[in-house]
Amino acid sequence: KATSRDDEDDDYEDRNPNATIGERMLRHFVDEGSDEQVAYTKLKTLFAPFVLRRKKVDVIAQLLPPKERIVEYVDLDRKARQIYDDILQAHVEQNGTKLTAAIGEHVFTNLRKAAHHPLLLRTRHTSPAQVEH
Repeated sequence: KATSRDDEDDDYEDRNPNATIGERMLRHFVDEGSDEQVAYTKLKTLFAPFVLRRKKVDVIAQLLPPKERIVEYVDLDRKARQIYDDILQAHVEQNGTKLTAAIGEHVFTNLRKAAHHPLLLRTRHTSPAQVEH
């Protein structure tokens, strides 16, 4: 007796009442005895119209113009320059001219803070009385 594919699918659902929709679709489009690569190709062809795969770089390239880098040198004002020089001087007095990774990171972080805004260094209120006030 020849059975149709629909009859086989009904039998599968009767045997597996808890089968997920995905399992049912897989059963419907892929033969059990077929090779995995053939099954993968069939499913990929089936889902291709519904799956949109894009890379982040491609999406950003469509939305934004190319990045333009401009380096603009700005002189520090007198007070910021003094703080900047004091940080360098304190480093040389404390560590000499040696520069390890940890020390270097600390120095460059403080120099960056001084360049952005001197209050980032928290040098104004250093005495306990000023801190508690």
